[in-house]
This record gives sequence, C-alpha cells and structure tokens, in this order.
Amino acid sequence: MFRTIPALDAEGLGRFGRCSSPASGSSAATIPLPKAPLRWLRWLSLPAKIDSLRCGLTHLRRWAGPSEAVTAVTPFEDGNRHAVHRVSFRDASDGIRDVVVRVSFDGDASELAHAEREAAVLENVGGVAAPELYDFRRTSDWFDTPAMCMQFLPGRRQDLPTVGSAQIGQLASLVAWVHERPVDGLGESMGTRTTIASYAGDRLRVILSTLAWARDPLPEPLQDRLRSAAGSLADSFEASRDSGGFDSGETLALLHGDIGPGNVLWNPGPCLIDWEYTRLGDPADELAYTFDQNALTPSRRRAFWDGYQQGMGSRSRLAHIIERVN
Repeated sequence: MFRTIPALDAEGLGRFGRCSSPASGSSAATIPLPKAPLRWLRWLSLPAKIDSLRCGLTHLRRWAGPSEAVTAVTPFEDGNRHAVHRVSFRDASDGIRDVVVRVSFDGDASELAHAEREAAVLENVGGVAAPELYDFRRTSDWFDTPAMCMQFLPGRRQDLPTVGSAQIGQLASLVAWVHERPVDGLGESMGTRTTIASYAGDRLRVILSTLAWARDPLPEPLQDRLRSAAGSLADSFEASRDSGGFDSGETLALLHGDIGPGNVLWNPGPCLIDWEYTRLGDPADELAYTFDQNALTPSRRRAFWDGYQQGMGSRSRLAHIIERVN
C-alpha cells in the first residue's frame, strides 16, 4: 500500500455527492459531481472546472475541523493524458500546505498499468530524485480513473546548456542514483503480446526508433548493447512466463525516460518530475537521449560524466556506459 498523508486519506480520492457552490456559499446552490471519468470535466469552462475540483477536494479530508479548508486550486497546463492541479489548503496549525493532484483523463487497462508503474517508481525514488508520493488510487467514488497526490516542489526550469557545470554534475549524480535503484517489483507486463520473441523484437524497434533521430546512425557498440538489453527482456520472460511478468536482472536499469528542461526543477539543486515515461532499459539509452535532446557541449558532457561517476557504484559499469554513448 502506498504511503498516505492524513489530509488526503479519505478512502480513495473523495466520497462526493453534492457540494455547495463556492460562488454562492449556499447549500441550496449545488454542483453535482457524478461518478464518471474526469473527461466529463474537459468540456466545462475553466472556472467551472476549477470550482468543481475545489469543491470535491474540500471533501477529501473528512477528519478536518472548521479550520481546515482548501484555499486555492491552481491548474497547471493539462497534457494529453492528465489534468494536474496545485491544491493549497489551511491545516490544523493554521499553516498553508500545497500538494499536487493529478487525475488521468482515461481509465482503460493501458492507462491503469501505466499509472501503477509510475506510482511504484515514485515510491522507489520519491523524496530524493522526485516528488514524494502521498497517495495513489486506481479508482475512487468520484474519479473512476487513476489519480495520485504528490509533494509540491517549488523550483525553476532552466535549459541545461545554460546551467553551470557544478549543477550539471549534481543532476548527473542524481540520474546515476536513479539508475542504481533496485528494480525488484518493477517488472513489465507482456500485455497483448503473444510470444516472448515478438515482445523483445518490438522493444528493440522502439528503443532504436526513439534514438534514431538523436544519433543517426547509432554507434555500433550502442546498437549491440540495446540488442543485448532486448535479449535480456526475452530471457527474463522465459524465466517467469508462468507469472505473466518478469524481473529485469542486472542488465537493465530504472530510467526516467525524458530528462529535459521541462522535467528538471532547480531549488537550488535538481529534482526530476514527470515520471510518466519511466521504464526499464539501458542507461546508455537515457544518456544518449539526454545529451542530444539538451544539446550538451563537450564541456557539459565532461561535467556530467564527473557527476555521474560520483553517483555510480561501479567504475567498470560507468566505463561501459561512456563507451556506448560517446
């Protein structure tokens, strides 16, 4: 079970019937909150969307006394898959606390599996390399789509080429720490694939197509390593076909999946946000993508490798990664 904070542990993300309209303050004026996916909010005007969410989030804290109240609900820019809001509330000590609430637009099997993976990863890295996950629910009485509540992290975004070498080294050490995390329990499902060979082949094609635009042609050592990583997927499947999943083994690492200026917060050190593309894979995959995606100069790459070495437990493993990326 994921960790929860009392302020948001209300048997799922809320038990809502009808709520007083914030605009009127009268119990006679109500906003119905149907048990339906969040996509019903997408066609509401933004003010109505915010008011409805504020109204619902107020009821997340059944234990709260009169002093606890949501003071602000601020929407972040919605993506294609989620609605994300910063929720501010006054706690029992009369202080203001902020959390981030994210709700998926859809709740099909694929989205559910994706959200479960991300929540499991945040449990693994949250509080160090990522926001701490406070609560995750696959479904609730209000939302029948995955929803999570996590730590709000103030900070600034900055293009990596404009970040100082010392800060690049800090980011690299953090990335290395992520790559060294145990991945037990983070195995992937074969999904709709009917054979291990077809799954491994599909993963290889995805890996290569992801990097093709970044490094074309890919260095042969990196291509060989990615083929080996895909082969390890097949080996893992072979060893656990009865369970329908696999344990990654030593050749795969936990990857963030999209390290760029929009997903790194600085305050003053770095923290990684937006883990929806996290996956198991080869560290060289992530670093080659990061170097090209952010147009890191040779001096910035050297600073990155210096910092990465500080966070990497094995010097020999680091040497192999450098060989495949540079």
